[in-house]
Amino acid sequence: MLQPDNNFYTKINLDLKDIDVSKIKGDLRESYDDNVLNYEIKDIEYLNSKISNQIEFGVPPDSVMYTEIGKEGTYPHYDLNSVSLNYYIKAGQARLWWFAPTQSKSKVEHSDSNLTVSYRFELENLTPIDYIEPQDNECYLLNTKVIHTVEKLIPEFPRYLIRWVWLNVRYDIVIRRIELK
Repeated sequence: MLQPDNNFYTKINLDLKDIDVSKIKGDLRESYDDNVLNYEIKDIEYLNSKISNQIEFGVPPDSVMYTEIGKEGTYPHYDLNSVSLNYYIKAGQARLWWFAPTQSKSKVEHSDSNLTVSYRFELENLTPIDYIEPQDNECYLLNTKVIHTVEKLIPEFPRYLIRWVWLNVRYDIVIRRIELK
């Protein structure tokens, strides 16, 4: 049983360096602000064969997708989903920050598409708590119900990742039910 590094993220030992993106990048599923593009997984059996000897999910994810994120970072927000396991094929020189609100009335509902509603926050109403700088071929389990943002350190570098997403399961439950092999 895995123990969380903290309440925001936990680094997971997963090796997908030899993944063939052409086998996993399927049809466009949804996009946000023309910066975040989520794709269906074309060959889920191929992807599962790459992870089956490394990790087992005691709580199955609700969704798996291949994601490309362009030059921009993201605004401070929390997600509709509660937990995301992100494997960074190319991390894109970015820093992920987690925040605490300094004012109770700092959130604004924002619909990025007809599929998702997230909540944006003004940076001046937030206090930084922690951050990570993922590298290529690293994997992190993220608590996406805590306010977070992505700061692009070098805007020209896009990010490419595989994401396993849990919609309504708490971070502490997901992590306790992950088994590394």
